Amino acid sequence: MPPWKTGWRQKAALSLFELLLLMILCLPANAAPTTETAVDYQLLTAFDTAAHLVKGTAEITLPPGAATVVHLDGLRVTAVELDGVEIKPGGPALSIAASTSDRRLIIHYEKEIKSMNDGLVGNSGIVLSDDWYPQLDLPALFHLQAVIPANFLAVSEADSISTESVPNSRLVTFEFSRPLTYLHFIAGPYVERKVSIGNGKSLYTYFFPEDAELAADYLRKGKAYIQRYEKLIGPYPYQRFSIVENRLPTGYAMPTFTLLGQAVVRLPFIVDTSLGHEILHSWFGNAVGVDYAQGNWCEGLTTCLADQSFAAERGQGAAFRKGQLIKFAAVNRELGGAIEDFQGGEASPNPRRIARRAVGYGKASMLFHMLRRKVGDQVFFAALRDFYRRMDGKTAGWRDIEQSFKNAGGGELKYFFEQWLTRKDAPNLKAEDISLNEVDGRLRLKFTIAQTNKVPYRIEVPVVIISDFGQRREMVKLTGKSQKMELTLRQYPLELVIDPDYDLMRTLGVDETPPVWALLAGADKLTVVVAAGKYDLYAPYIKELEHRGAKIIADNEVTDKELAAGSLIFLGPSGVAARGLFANPSYPETGMTVDVHHNPLNPKAMAALIKVANHEELRAGLIKLRHYGKYSYLHFEAGHIKEKRISRAEMGRRYIISVEPRGVALPATVRFNRIVSRIVNKRVIYVGEMHTRYADHKLQLRVVRDLWNRGINLAIGMEMFPRSSQGALDDFVAGKINEAEFLHKSKYFKVWSFDYRLYREILNFARAHLVPVIALNIGKDKVSKVYKDGGISGLVPEEKMALPLNRDLDVPGYRERLADVFQMHSGGPGNMNGFMQAQAIWDEVMARGVAEYLKANPAKHMVVLAGRGHILKDQGIPLRVRRRLGPGLKQAVIINSEGRALNPKEEDFVVFSPEVQLPPRVLMGIVMGWDEKTKEIKIERVSRYSPAARAGIKAGDILLKMADKPVRTTADVKIIMLGEKRGDKLTVLVRRHQLIFGDEELSFTLHL
Repeated sequence: MPPWKTGWRQKAALSLFELLLLMILCLPANAAPTTETAVDYQLLTAFDTAAHLVKGTAEITLPPGAATVVHLDGLRVTAVELDGVEIKPGGPALSIAASTSDRRLIIHYEKEIKSMNDGLVGNSGIVLSDDWYPQLDLPALFHLQAVIPANFLAVSEADSISTESVPNSRLVTFEFSRPLTYLHFIAGPYVERKVSIGNGKSLYTYFFPEDAELAADYLRKGKAYIQRYEKLIGPYPYQRFSIVENRLPTGYAMPTFTLLGQAVVRLPFIVDTSLGHEILHSWFGNAVGVDYAQGNWCEGLTTCLADQSFAAERGQGAAFRKGQLIKFAAVNRELGGAIEDFQGGEASPNPRRIARRAVGYGKASMLFHMLRRKVGDQVFFAALRDFYRRMDGKTAGWRDIEQSFKNAGGGELKYFFEQWLTRKDAPNLKAEDISLNEVDGRLRLKFTIAQTNKVPYRIEVPVVIISDFGQRREMVKLTGKSQKMELTLRQYPLELVIDPDYDLMRTLGVDETPPVWALLAGADKLTVVVAAGKYDLYAPYIKELEHRGAKIIADNEVTDKELAAGSLIFLGPSGVAARGLFANPSYPETGMTVDVHHNPLNPKAMAALIKVANHEELRAGLIKLRHYGKYSYLHFEAGHIKEKRISRAEMGRRYIISVEPRGVALPATVRFNRIVSRIVNKRVIYVGEMHTRYADHKLQLRVVRDLWNRGINLAIGMEMFPRSSQGALDDFVAGKINEAEFLHKSKYFKVWSFDYRLYREILNFARAHLVPVIALNIGKDKVSKVYKDGGISGLVPEEKMALPLNRDLDVPGYRERLADVFQMHSGGPGNMNGFMQAQAIWDEVMARGVAEYLKANPAKHMVVLAGRGHILKDQGIPLRVRRRLGPGLKQAVIINSEGRALNPKEEDFVVFSPEVQLPPRVLMGIVMGWDEKTKEIKIERVSRYSPAARAGIKAGDILLKMADKPVRTTADVKIIMLGEKRGDKLTVLVRRHQLIFGDEELSFTLHL
């Protein structure tokens, strides 16, 4: 016979456990009087902690006209009686039809708690939240009695809890005057503490003995929260509130208590954050229930009034709200849905739940923040008090909230709620057409605030104008795509910033988005690059990433196009591709390290480098990683966080209006020899140049000469020569070849081509004093190929091997500066990524040349001569040399003033040299070409009135000799012309083709 037929009360031999349960049945009921329409639910239960078993009897009285479905999922039902007649359930649900009189249903059941997913029944404690008793599909007034171990205390939803002793156990009775949909039960070896919160109400803590000392702080802070919310919203709705510690990892708020995991309780910041959030749910979410058909409003409201408000009181309100926008940016908007679609969801690694929480908690909290700013604090809190007063004991939806704001004088807000509740996107804002002009003696700033959304929002956009004298705040009302603004200012503005305090729910700009794990973890397009020999180490994670749809590529196979396609994860930072973007960052050899950056080849995407010591560290770190989404750098040891930090990003969308000029107080200027005195102890001195500005080269020579005169053991590093020219430089400095031979051998006019006279004096000084000159550059052909191809993928293996393995493209501001330069060159072939990689290769190759020479010659100092863009302290060669030689390296950067804005981040010394010009170049007035047949120089064109034209030289002549010296290449011509001066006479021999007489050699004398 099936067990439900016999019934547990008919067993011949009853265990002590069953006897205790039987005793409960014999006790007089203490049921509170019920209303005419309420369902009365008497629940009697007891526990076998050794067997992880819960047994109980549910006695349910349905009033006339009430029908219900009783859910029995997961329960083993031993007997069911309806109106005095035993029945068979027939499945996991039991339907009870309505009647004209009361209906009485009795269910005897038991359940074995097999895993933590079901709860906990054991010697360490009892935690029951889901499917532990027969559940109804409508609210009921519960009267719960439970037998628990003698050393346990118990908590459930209740106005009052009473306890009496029974043999070897305790009988606990819970009475609650409000209907509930779900009932929870918690018990354990607790230490109970209690304080009064006024009006006959009490606050309790139930902590385990090992954490009992934490109770005092929780009681103090808990009482303060209750008093805070009573002042803002209305009276605390229950007779008691309990803060209960849980063996399981939870953070729940139920009517009359909150259940916090033991690990959570021990965190020192919880009393200042999560505790206030959970207590606030007593008002919103419990006393005022949620009408889920309209969406879950209570998590957004609670986050706004608790977490967001607490952060603001700590001076971190803007940072907290920005964090909400980052979470929203990190998720798929289709998965997240609109605010009105949010029902609820516990923290989970599931992408859909993460997306929904970003909307239901974050975006919804921003809705309330914007609403508060729109109507003001007085109306905002008056509306919340009205909402609580009207809806206490009922379920409420967004329309009820809207009505309360209307009642409180907030005006017509239908458009506000409609756009924020129903839309899945967020405003994407930018400033355009910024101009600053003097008009009638006044400064006039014009700009346009625009939103790029297809359907514009109706919003108010905070804008801040920053000057040296403070800030001016404006509110720009946007009802369409854009709004023009014109302001009259008293001071010169420096920046325009959109929403620097994150008062508006919106899309973040690239510059204000920090590279954090959440943005990478939620990326739609993800490429995973596995370093050589590391596949087995990362195999478990690779499988997880493949399941998520990531593209897995070996390090030696990934292309520049794939690297630029979206977000990246580098498994093993030692791979060639990773080092080509981020150089070779130093990470601990132990544990697991996660380092997130912007993808240098795609700034809107992220790139993470992950390094692990072994499988165990990988597994332990991955379990914890999802809890640290807001961080840029993480280091775990055995799953325990040891280091965490967030990379800096701009606050607000910022636009430069004007650059602040810097000045030098003339009494503070110093003579040049004082500057040299301050750089003699520097290992590397960079002297920048505009390549065609002679004054810069005169300054370079002066620095070299003055340092040499002070006995500094010098070498000169030059951007102008690739490494292939080193032999020619060595021979020239050593006096083994003359200038003409040097220019030929170094291929100067091919590898650099700027007027050689600009560098002649510097090289002659090095030759005269045997100062080594070091070629720092790489061949133009390789860099040009990188630029045109958009990366290094098109280089052959030998060419790639010639590049520095470690190339850092992730230098702050590097891409932005180069983007401005690129705009001036964008008419040519190539793309921005190719241009940036080419520039980085130049910087890294030259840095490598400096570092290698100084390592090999520890007694040497070096003066580096390079273009100004290459020697910026915070971006160029100096930063990369320091990476190679260590942070203790002493360096200095010197530039000549040229009327540009000064920036201490970029240079150390600015020298105000007198302007000086080279004498004009002496020219013959011809354009040279190349005759492919004869392999000779052919004169393509002769300028009118030039020395060549006056002498009789014609286009088509073949150039044979100059100054009685054979000329075979254009370099020969340039070298000969270097020695000529204005007023000199130059003999030129040409061959001219005559139609009748054939070829003829002609000699001409040019008056230069």
